Amino acid sequence: MLVCIDKIKNNLFNILLFVFVISFFIIFCLNINISSKYHRSISINKNEIVANKIKAPNFICQNFEEIEKLNKNCKIIKLCEEFSEQIPEGYIISQDPYPGDYMNLNSVIAVKVSKGTQNKVLPDIFGLTISEASKILTDLKLIPIEKRIPSEPYDVGRTIGYDAYEPGEIVKYGEKIVINVGR
Repeated sequence: MLVCIDKIKNNLFNILLFVFVISFFIIFCLNINISSKYHRSISINKNEIVANKIKAPNFICQNFEEIEKLNKNCKIIKLCEEFSEQIPEGYIISQDPYPGDYMNLNSVIAVKVSKGTQNKVLPDIFGLTISEASKILTDLKLIPIEKRIPSEPYDVGRTIGYDAYEPGEIVKYGEKIVINVGR
């Protein structure tokens, strides 16, 4: 009976030692952040700090405004904006220093941010108010211009269409679009 109790103690000790070693490995070696699931921040792995230098985090394909708010380890500046067929508007196209390169803690990362696609598809705006139609075009980074034209009584104050385009046509970013409005 005494031998059986010793075996149980040894097994229990071995199990507890195993759990401790695994826990230590998970927490320290993998650098898992144990925090509230509702708290989100960008942090630098302690293993990435070498002689007051850190590896530059990867911000490519991430939303610029979110990164700007969440980043606490370095200053991020928007170097420029350019069109991209692959990267959505407001997301980071590239950065300097490149992800993984060493940089000083609290130094600057310069980024290029996407303006989205250069070509825009004109939506159907028939029957909308000028305010509604203008908002839609402005959101597409187009410049709406109102043009009042004679119309049927039920079209007064409503958009009748575009002056020089049809819905579905492709136009360039920043193009002036004349909207016909009934008067």
